[in-house]
Amino acid sequence: MDNNARIMEIGRLIATDHKVDAAPWDGYALIVVYADGSRKLAGFRYRDGAPPAAATPEATVQLGEQLDALRAGTQVAGKAPWNACVVKIRRDTGRVAVDFDYDTPTQWETSPETLHTVAERARPQ
Repeated sequence: MDNNARIMEIGRLIATDHKVDAAPWDGYALIVVYADGSRKLAGFRYRDGAPPAAATPEATVQLGEQLDALRAGTQVAGKAPWNACVVKIRRDTGRVAVDFDYDTPTQWETSPETLHTVAERARPQ
């Protein structure tokens, strides 16, 4: 599977997840951070300019495998892989976009203090 097809599959897995689709949404963002040998997910549902709602999908084996494969498939020879990415979905267009972060993955880490700021930074446009 090429990277574009993999991104679309990741989008499909997210959009059909029961935790994500439990309430109406216009946009969705999944933040993926690789740190300390693990993969951490934080998802947010957006609707009509309202504040983001936490909606992290089930960390299914299939979604994890696709994320790991995307990370490996987008690695540039001789360089480290990205440490964070944000998968953004627009429901009205079906558009799935991914932003990769190689240098500052800590900007995507969520805590009670940073949750709102990070969720707004990830909001699909």
